[in-house]
Amino acid sequence: SMGTVLAIMAVHGRAGLAGFDAHYQDPAVAAFRDKVRMLADAEVEAACPARWIAGAEVETVDGRGLLARAAGA
Repeated sequence: SMGTVLAIMAVHGRAGLAGFDAHYQDPAVAAFRDKVRMLADAEVEAACPARWIAGAEVETVDGRGLLARAAGA
């Protein structure tokens, strides 16, 4: 799942197939994964398949909100 990939990247600095198998049950990965939510985005849905758009919104432990978006061809 995307939550697992994001969690492995956050905890271990990178993610790949070997890392997925090795770290899937890591308690720190599981704790991070439990905080990830995937939400539909109308702009992303409308653009597909002509454009691929991705976005991430993060709420930090001190309550700040960070937002990033990327668009591909």
